[in-house]
Amino acid sequence: MFIIHMKISQILIFIITFILVTGLIYCSYLYSVHEFPGRFTEEKIYITISARNMSVEGIYTYENGGKSIWVPELFYPFPEGTVISWKVMEEGGEKIPWIKVVPVFTGKELRYNLSPYSPGEKRKALVSYCQEVCDNRGVYITETTRTWKRPVKKAQFYINLPCKWPLKDCTYKITKSYIEKDRKIYFIEINDFYPEEDLVFSWNEHIDNF
Repeated sequence: MFIIHMKISQILIFIITFILVTGLIYCSYLYSVHEFPGRFTEEKIYITISARNMSVEGIYTYENGGKSIWVPELFYPFPEGTVISWKVMEEGGEKIPWIKVVPVFTGKELRYNLSPYSPGEKRKALVSYCQEVCDNRGVYITETTRTWKRPVKKAQFYINLPCKWPLKDCTYKITKSYIEKDRKIYFIEINDFYPEEDLVFSWNEHIDNF
């Protein structure tokens, strides 16, 4: 009888443990779907260096992976330095391809909301800005990608420099480079992008000599 009682106790412990673990996994799943339905799936970044400025244009693809309406509440951080101008737009329809979004500038970042996404809907947003640079060095913040809790499926970066200002170093490996007129474009492509450091690059020619 004692042995039978022990076996029943072990079975009950196993069942209770299984229920608790399954419940925790299911609750975690529900939490992730409810709290984080948004997916940041792709980004294409164009960085152009000229005179004392760095111009950036980013096209970002977002998707609603949840089962209810998702209203993106986003922030866009800037590297240190003076931001001269910025613009935010979101993908529209056939008649109006891009719709202007009015962000709030906090001094260090932009904060803005996009139009609601239906379940399964995928759309693009465009953010561009111009910033002063110095010391032959450019920075584009990518570490904030980790706030989405999952990698970006595909990230592409185009660093556009005058040919007389060759790229000196870069935190990411250059996929390829090519020349267009008097400028050289350094292209970077990374799949399953989940960065631990920002995109930082430098060039040889002093920017004051432009």
